[in-house]
Amino acid sequence: MNKDNQTDQIILEAARRVFQRSGYGGARMQEIANEAGINKASLHYYYRSKEKLFQTVYRQDIKVFLVPLVGILRDPFLTLEVRMRTFVGSYIKTLLKNPGLPLFIMQELSSNPGRLISLVEDHVPGVRSRSADEEESPMLAVFIGQIRNGMDDGSCNKVDPEQFILSMISMCVFPFVGRPLIRLLLKKGEQEYRDFLARREEEINEYLHRILFRNHQPIDGPRY
Repeated sequence: MNKDNQTDQIILEAARRVFQRSGYGGARMQEIANEAGINKASLHYYYRSKEKLFQTVYRQDIKVFLVPLVGILRDPFLTLEVRMRTFVGSYIKTLLKNPGLPLFIMQELSSNPGRLISLVEDHVPGVRSRSADEEESPMLAVFIGQIRNGMDDGSCNKVDPEQFILSMISMCVFPFVGRPLIRLLLKKGEQEYRDFLARREEEINEYLHRILFRNHQPIDGPRY
């Protein structure tokens, strides 16, 4: 029996749905087989263990989700404004295509942080711990340096660069992580909430620019 690429992709997509729905600990190989529409023996032929299947799925998700974002953070040729807009735009668009991914990552970070951190360190270029002689994370050094330069030349307000970057990421991810509760609070249906999230990019950029740039000009008139 030869392994078929189409069947392999069906298994991986099924496993992704199950892992995002049930978490690693709650997922069962039989559930994944049922989701993929194959028997358990066929699933084990392709992936002998849940751990191997999880690593393959998560490795794919990292390549789609984290690697491009890390590239935006580290790119030495982007201006500060372009870096912010590109990061927020890429983040929101990726999450709209993979809305279950942020909550899945949060759940796994809570239940087994070591496994996910190890996978990220192994598969995301440039992600490593800060050494004793480094003032900030190597992944964020370019971004932080631009913010500090802006504060020095007067184009940026005084902010804590690390706090600012954390706020930027949080503003992007929380509407996806807190999706069920926020939908309830805002009384929005599924499609209505997707439309709401699609407008999120513009809102985040407006807030971030207002906070960071001293001479920011707000968007005139209604945006919707």
